[in-house]
Amino acid sequence: MDSQVTTIVIVGMVGGFAIVGRVLNEFFGRRGGGGRFRRDAAGLEAIGQQLAALQQSVDATAIEVERLGEGLRFTTKLLAERNGAPSRETQRQSERVITPH
Repeated sequence: MDSQVTTIVIVGMVGGFAIVGRVLNEFFGRRGGGGRFRRDAAGLEAIGQQLAALQQSVDATAIEVERLGEGLRFTTKLLAERNGAPSRETQRQSERVITPH
C-alpha cells in the first residue's frame, strides 16, 4: 500500500475509535448517574410539577376553545334562522340525489 493511503486508514480508524469511545462514555456515564446531566430527585420533581401545570393549562385551553366553537355554532344557527335560511339538515336532505348507475 501507498504511505498516504496507510496514513488515511490509520487516521480514520483512530477517529472512529474515538467517536465510538465517546458515545459509549456518554451512554454509560449518564446511566450510572454521571455525565453532564445528573438526575436528582428534586430536579425530577420540579419537572413533574411543570409538566402537570402545562397539562392543566392545555386542558383548560381545550375546554375554552370547545366552548367558543359551541357558541359560534349556536350564534350561526340563530342568525340563519332569523334570516329565514334553511338549516343544514334541510339543505343536506334536499341535496341528496340518487344517481343512476
